[in-house]
Amino acid sequence: CEDLGAGYLGHSGGMTRSLFLLYLGVISKCVEALSNLLDSVTVTDMCRLKSGFIPLYDAMGAIWGALCDYSLRQTSIVKSTARLCFDQMPTLLRKVERRAATCTFHGHVHKFSVRMIEFCIDSFLNCPLGNVAETAAYGLLSADHDDADANKQQTREISNEENQRQQNCENPVARSNVPRDFKKPSLCSSDQLPAVLNIALSGMVKTYHESYRLISSARDRRQIMSKHSKESITLALRRRVEMTNFLSAIYKLFEDDLMSNNAENVEDKKEIGPNDCTREDNGVKDIVASRLSFHGMANFCACLEKISMTLVASVKRLVKYFKHFKHSFHSGDEEQRLVESMVCIIGWICSRNRSKHDISTGSMHWYIIQREKFSSAGGDENYPILGRLPKVIYRLDHLEAELLNLINILLNDFSHVDDDAKMRKMRWFESITTALSQNTPGSDVAFFIR
Repeated sequence: CEDLGAGYLGHSGGMTRSLFLLYLGVISKCVEALSNLLDSVTVTDMCRLKSGFIPLYDAMGAIWGALCDYSLRQTSIVKSTARLCFDQMPTLLRKVERRAATCTFHGHVHKFSVRMIEFCIDSFLNCPLGNVAETAAYGLLSADHDDADANKQQTREISNEENQRQQNCENPVARSNVPRDFKKPSLCSSDQLPAVLNIALSGMVKTYHESYRLISSARDRRQIMSKHSKESITLALRRRVEMTNFLSAIYKLFEDDLMSNNAENVEDKKEIGPNDCTREDNGVKDIVASRLSFHGMANFCACLEKISMTLVASVKRLVKYFKHFKHSFHSGDEEQRLVESMVCIIGWICSRNRSKHDISTGSMHWYIIQREKFSSAGGDENYPILGRLPKVIYRLDHLEAELLNLINILLNDFSHVDDDAKMRKMRWFESITTALSQNTPGSDVAFFIR
């Protein structure tokens, strides 16, 4: 990490960009190799080795600090650095905690990913359209430029970048003294913003993919943790908070893009008469997700698909537990799948009170806007995003139906507990729900217990 910091400050001893990228690539391969090795490590050995991964968590924080302290001009270096911090390292650290079933690290492994997503979306919300240097065919900000395009854009912005870089080089200690929890990324160009957002979203998609595999698979020893304990419930609460924070962050992509709507209405008023309808009057408004490139929109759709699949599998697992299990006893593996299902469901419920839209209403809102946009512009109805969003909406409708099924089972079969088996089931269910709902003011989770 010291070598990385020296390179970001320009003290690389003549290291070329290609060699520095190779250096980052070696770190990436080491992280990948460690992750693969953990699949063959026993739970006992994992509990013994877990403290050895604490420096890796600190290294992830150091990389986050580098993205905040130094204005990196090369988009390729920003991507490689961000991939370590928001994708590969969190995946490895999450696997360590899952295998050891304890909170090994002193913070959330995905806190930097969530913070970067929030920063990127807030930047979209606060960025006037006139300040965007490049536009894509189906998005205002594109992450699909190569280094040559990035250099052209950076030439137009060279004055501001040089001033910022000079400040960083003159006084890097002042910025590094700011606590990491209060730092904000220092990105140089509009190319870097969507590129880093895509990487952070991809990292969170892996989180839901792991949960989906654990919940839906018959037996996957790579995902199974050690025996159920108080420490494992504490870890489950931490993961629930991470999922709540992540969902709350991406819900901002469904918010109205006031900058875009205001700019379009001004242009409309210049070209049409006072008695004509404006774009806003026709009910076609842009949202923040419309600022993503085609690749960014596709990545966001993949994220929504994986979340919806995981939530449906979670509710089905609970329905199976209450409806088909005749005895309250279940294996340790089954209990972990049930706890993981509760983590996903309660994480989703706790996120719904934090924004105007949630994953269900937001996906429908986005689809209506995209359809009206392409209809009014005479666009191709076979545009891939318009084909993927209805599938997401269908899964979310299925999620609502399964959730109603679960509620009916609880109300009809467990409203009056008349035998010991049902009583033990409800006690376990209520204890897990209460533990995972801590520090959640105004939550809707209470309907589970009732």
